[in-house]
This record gives sequence, C-alpha cells and structure tokens, in this order.
Amino acid sequence: KEGVLVCKHDFFLPTHDGTGMRNLIVINLMKSLESREFVRKVVNWKHRYFFLTEKGIEYLREYLNLDAEAQPDTLKAPVGGRQREGGERGGDRRGGDRRGGDRGGKKEGSGAPSGNWRPQYAGEGAGRGRGGREANRKG
Repeated sequence: KEGVLVCKHDFFLPTHDGTGMRNLIVINLMKSLESREFVRKVVNWKHRYFFLTEKGIEYLREYLNLDAEAQPDTLKAPVGGRQREGGERGGDRRGGDRRGGDRGGKKEGSGAPSGNWRPQYAGEGAGRGRGGREANRKG
C-alpha cells in the first residue's frame, strides 16, 4: 500500500513486524525483487528500506491483477496536506536571507594572511627538541 518495506537485517528474528511472516523469508523475497530491479534498497545500520520502482509497480499490478490507477501512497500527491512555510521550496521561516550573518561580506582577520606575513619558529632544527640537529652533534 505505501510502496516501502522496512526490514531488520536479522536472520534469526522469528517474524517480520509488518507482515507476520518469518523475517528470513521477507529478506530473501526482497533480495529477489531487488535483483530484478523491482525495488531499490537503502541500508541504514541493521535495517533495510525497500522502495518500489516503476518497474516493480508495473510487475505487481500485473501479478495481483490491479487496475492501472493503483499506485503506492508514497507516489500519490498529498490531499489537503499542510504546506511548508516560506513558499514552495527552501525559504526561511523568519523571512529574509537564509545565510544570515555576514557571509557575503569579508570579515576582519579571515582568509589567507597578508603578503608580508612571516612565520616565527621557536627554535632551529627539524623539530626534534633540545636545539635540533646542531645540539646533537659532538665535536
């Protein structure tokens, strides 16, 4: 009905929550449907999310003798749903520019140093401590 199946990737789980079937059977069924490109799999830790593809919807319509208008709820347009604030896409709820701050302008002290910057090191040598190479030589 929704076009999405969530499956815990646990071969020893007695039953799948959504179907009541053995979880191993559900895992193998979805693996078979994925190999025929009827579903798309998304993995998240120990859970697998399977989404019907267009090819899978057509296959299920034919296999279950459903009419051509039958489609998953995830593909249907929301009826009287709540619209997002701030317009169709994006938009800031507070109004104005989303970036905020002064990202467009240059801040003092940000970016690369000026051309006359010369780094200062505490001592000489290759960073081996106690004076570097010269102090380790005897003679």
